[in-house]
Parts: sequence; C-alpha cells; structure tokens
Amino acid sequence: MKRKAIIIFSIMFLIGVTMVCDVVAQKTQAQYLGVFHTGITVKNLDDSIPFYRDVLGFKIAVGPTDWFGGPTDTTLCASLGVVCPAELRLVVFEVPGGGKATLELLEYRSPASDPGAPFPANTWGAHHVAFRVKDIDAMIERLEDEGVTFFPGPNDNPSGPLAGWRWIYFIDPTNFNAATGRGIILEFIEIDPRIIER
Repeated sequence: MKRKAIIIFSIMFLIGVTMVCDVVAQKTQAQYLGVFHTGITVKNLDDSIPFYRDVLGFKIAVGPTDWFGGPTDTTLCASLGVVCPAELRLVVFEVPGGGKATLELLEYRSPASDPGAPFPANTWGAHHVAFRVKDIDAMIERLEDEGVTFFPGPNDNPSGPLAGWRWIYFIDPTNFNAATGRGIILEFIEIDPRIIER
C-alpha cells in the first residue's frame, strides 16, 4: 500500500511539474514576435556600406546616422555596456527575402575598438551571420567576381543534423585585418526545399 502511494505521488508530482513547465514555456513563447535585427560593429561605416548595399544587395532602411552619444551622455554607455564616453553611428539594412530581418552596422568613435578584433570563430562569444540564399553557387560566383574570398566549400551535408544544408563562410572584405587574418564572418546557406524547414 505504501509503495503504491509513493508511485501515485511520484506520478502526480511529475504531471504537476510538466504542467507548470508547459505553462511557463507558453507564456514565454507568446511574447516573441521574431528576431528584429543582428548588430555588427565595423571598423568604418563609410567603407562597409557599399559592400552590404552594392555587393550583397541589401537596402538601407535607416541611416546612416550622424554621430550620437559623446562625453555628456553617460546613459548611452551604460545602456550599451561599454566604457564611457560612447560615441557611435549606425546604419540598418533590410535583408532581402520573405522575412522582416534587418542587419545593423555600428561604428564606434569611442571607446576605441581593439584593432586585432574580431576574434577567431572558435572563441567564446564569437558569432557569425548566415544569410539564406536560393542558389549558393551563383552567389559565390557573383561575390568572387567582386573580389570576395570564401573559406573552402560549399560544404554539403547529405546526412546528420544538418542534412540538406549547403553552406560556406566568407569574411566581409571591408572588415578584414590582414595582420591577424581575422574579420567579420558571414555565411551563405542553401537549404534543400524538400527537407523540413528548421
């Protein structure tokens, strides 16, 4: 009898925990509307804009802005998590495709950026931005004609967790540090339309 009561209690406890977790997950998920933008800090906004606009084909949605912030604006540096004073400008691009994704490029006048940055792709905190394309081979050919250098690939994944993905990395040529061999990593990805959308 005691064992039966323990089993029943355990089952009821697990059901209760599962129900609470489901309610929390539903409340959290209901708040998300999607990814609004991805932000990348660049060396020089004026040098970067033509690459993203003319080579990648993104349309400017906002900016480029004038410099804002500065020595008297202590709220901005605290909000951005950088050492004061913070002074920056930005541009926002619409990323082509069916979604509402935007890409924000920021240039800081202060605090100064580390000229050796960004860090290698395997470093904690490293990131890259992947753009989904219809024809990865055509995009590679078009950008190579513009002088963009790609990492080896495209990489085909016939099986495993990335089955149906073809992808390739490249570095934004306007944000490449020849001394370190590092730069802002971007990616093209083509997903086989016959697989389940991820």
